[in-house]
Amino acid sequence: MIVAQGIARRFRVNGGRAIEALSRVDLTVEPGCVCMLVGPNGSGKSTLLRILAGILRPSGGRALIAGHDVMDDPISARGATGFLPERTGLPPRLSALWHVALHASLRGALRRDGLDRSGSLLSIMGIEDSRHRPTRTLSRGNCLKVALARALVHDPAVLLMDEPSAHLDLRTASWLAATVRDRARAGATVLIATHDSGLVAQAGDRLAVLSEGRIVLRETVKR
Repeated sequence: MIVAQGIARRFRVNGGRAIEALSRVDLTVEPGCVCMLVGPNGSGKSTLLRILAGILRPSGGRALIAGHDVMDDPISARGATGFLPERTGLPPRLSALWHVALHASLRGALRRDGLDRSGSLLSIMGIEDSRHRPTRTLSRGNCLKVALARALVHDPAVLLMDEPSAHLDLRTASWLAATVRDRARAGATVLIATHDSGLVAQAGDRLAVLSEGRIVLRETVKR
């Protein structure tokens, strides 16, 4: 479950002038729900996701991930979170398998268990034949799959995704929507920042619209 209560975030720019990226955002996403966070560029979508992922500190408010306070108990909150950033940040020389397995070990998995779990995820995603290749040799779509395997390798209760379908072909985008729905059916809480109306229609349950740092609309997605 995701709970954001009065989340605010201010940035200092141009010699100290403050810009408010988020202003008292309230958002609750229940387990088994896929919530789509939409809005124009600069509306605060990525900032909110990074706060929920424990990467940015809010200027005000409170965020809970699976019952854990992101600020007061960051280790537990991050342990319950899988985060797919807009830029995957894959190390170019590391193979897909070892990259995912490394994250499994950082989450507490034993070496053999982490390798097995990582290999299984990459097989499910259809890139088993590429698992020993350096990530720099993979297509953008396959890099996304590796990054998603990294986010899922510890079976998180909460999945946060930032523009996951950007630059994907139709086949990979359909695979992504199906994967998101599968995670929700398994009980995960999913929050996705996106401009992709197709992904919203295929995978979303709820819609939250951000504008100038505020949620201005909440709706149920009709499929």
